[in-house]
Amino acid sequence: MVAHGRTHVEELYAALAASAFERAAELYADDGELVRYDGAARGRAQIREFFERSTENHGSYRLREISQFRAIDDVVLWDALVDTDHGILMTSDVAIVDADGNFARHIPAIRGYWGQ
Repeated sequence: MVAHGRTHVEELYAALAASAFERAAELYADDGELVRYDGAARGRAQIREFFERSTENHGSYRLREISQFRAIDDVVLWDALVDTDHGILMTSDVAIVDADGNFARHIPAIRGYWGQ
């Protein structure tokens, strides 16, 4: 079910780096959720808006490396270093994927931030 999980994650970061928010949202199921401490974005329209706002706050996102990756059944976990216009983010993400490999539920977390 998650055979292309790493590719899907890399596509997400590529879309964010290109400010292709619609493309980023298309990587989620129609009713997908992005869940964070400050709330949840449900459905592709809200997820697209979340990424737009996030980029407004942090600048662009450019994947430096995926330092850890694991896919088991319908669960994908990864840690990444991401360059932003304001510094480096260390993230730790968990996602549940649907039968099509799209993110059904994505829980991103920031483990570290080295801002300017």
